[in-house]
Formats: sequence, structure tokens, C-alpha cells
Amino acid sequence: MMSTLRSRTPLVLLYVGLVLTVAVGVVPFIARDAIADHVSSGYPAYSEARVSEAVNLWLVVLTVLGVLGVIGWLSSIWAARRNWYVTWVTSALLVTGAALSLTAALIRDTSGEVGLAPTIGALLLLPCAAGVAAVVLVWKQQFTLDGAGSPLAS
Repeated sequence: MMSTLRSRTPLVLLYVGLVLTVAVGVVPFIARDAIADHVSSGYPAYSEARVSEAVNLWLVVLTVLGVLGVIGWLSSIWAARRNWYVTWVTSALLVTGAALSLTAALIRDTSGEVGLAPTIGALLLLPCAAGVAAVVLVWKQQFTLDGAGSPLAS
């Protein structure tokens, strides 16, 4: 029983990452005012319409990132369930997802400030924590597998 629980832990973490990605994808729509306040503070001369335009652009960018994240998590889950190059697939998707999240969270706009409200930018990194944990466990199980079968699909 213990080996089954241990072998399923990376898969559970992949599902946790998927859920976190969906949750983080919803937050900007709920916290739209936080994005608007951040844009207004960086560009005090912007009209309300221009701020709204910038907020809408950020919502589109974050939605695209969220959809790409969901596709990445589903691809990782698929690879883990089939034990199809799971170490490489999960690692490559983690690096890609972390790079995109860090870019969105840290990119500076023309005002010199980070473009995205820092709180929302920090939330983008939350699913990456589940990804790091899952990838570490996948690699660990890959090297401790005793030949009894798939480390994830059992």
C-alpha cells in the first residue's frame, strides 16, 4: 500500500498544479480592480477608458497563459499516466511554464514598474511550486524504480 501511495504522489501533484492553474486563472477576473489600480498608479495621466483597455489586455494575456498552463498540466498528466517520457515531458513543461510565469510577473512596462500588479504576478508562480515538487518526485522515482513497473501508472 505504501509503494502505491508513494508512486501516485507525483500524479496527485500534477492534478494539484492543474487545479491551482485554473484557480489562479480566475483571480485576475475577480481582482480586476487591483490591475486597474496598478495601471493607474504607473500611468496617472491615463483616462479611465485607457486604463480599462490596459486591464483588458492583461486579462487576455493572463487567459492565454492560463489556457497554455492547463494544456501543459494535462499533457504532463497524460505522460505520467502512460509513463511516456514522463521525466522529460514534465521537466520541459515545468521550465516552459515557469519561464512564462516569471516573464509575466516580472516584465517591466514603459513606466519602469512591473506591468502586472505584484500580487497577481506572485500568484502566477503558485502552480510552479506544485510543478517543482512533481518533477523532483518523478525524477526521484525514475532513479529508484526497482524494475517492478511504471513509477506512476500503478
